[in-house]
Amino acid sequence: MFFSGLSTAFITEENVTVDLQDNSVDLNVKVDGMSSDTFSYITDYPVEEIKSAKVNEETVDCDMQDLPPGTSISCPVGDKESFEIEMSLTGSELVGQRDDVNIFRYNHNIYRSTDFYQLEVKLPERSSLADENIVNETLIYPEHGELRSDGSRHIISWSQEPDGLPYYSFQTFFVDDDETGFSGLFYILSGLLGSLVVIGLVFLGWKYYERLNANSVFDELSEDEKGVVDMLRDNDGEMLQKDVVDQSDYSKAKISGIVSTLVDNEIIDKEKEGRSNKLVLENKYK
Repeated sequence: MFFSGLSTAFITEENVTVDLQDNSVDLNVKVDGMSSDTFSYITDYPVEEIKSAKVNEETVDCDMQDLPPGTSISCPVGDKESFEIEMSLTGSELVGQRDDVNIFRYNHNIYRSTDFYQLEVKLPERSSLADENIVNETLIYPEHGELRSDGSRHIISWSQEPDGLPYYSFQTFFVDDDETGFSGLFYILSGLLGSLVVIGLVFLGWKYYERLNANSVFDELSEDEKGVVDMLRDNDGEMLQKDVVDQSDYSKAKISGIVSTLVDNEIIDKEKEGRSNKLVLENKYK
């Protein structure tokens, strides 16, 4: 996103740091063989402000001129042939968008011989690289770019040596973690809801199977055994065995035999209670 025009100057090293949190751009350029008294630097994005500029650590006043799509910056350097210039700028239009994905594209035109060039891009807080499957492009280009973190922010850096090309191109895709978090939370909740639906369907299917099985077992009971089961159903599924004897037309021995059969078939549960037994109908038969 920047290129320098330095008369017949030779650039030994150029370092650019772009902070996408506040759109600030810090430049450090080491120049040799300068034959002009003015250092020119041209960006392909609008510069809103030159916050500071120094030549060999001495503050200088630089001029700006709109040069669509960017800005031309001119700084006095006197009769210095070799010097180091530092500038801190505020840029705009540094990031584009594609749907919910942010795109930082950087084209650095090489107008003078350069030994070494480095670009460092600091992503905004609470942001991270996009999903490559959604973007369908390489997230960091050129791929030799290195991604690291300072503990709170992601930083991408490229180091480039002369390769004979007239410009360097860099690109990265990133998203706001708030959106990512919401999306991730949405997918997590959707997954949980889906799991609950599946579990619910399995549970209902199992209960349906149990009911069918219970009906099948019940149909195979004798009329006397069905009568005792119906009596328990009419009493909320619980009765003392002696009450069953009292309320039926069967003898104590007959009821004892029926209860043993129902217990063996896991239709009722029998628990000792006082001098009698408490009969409890299994839930699937209620």
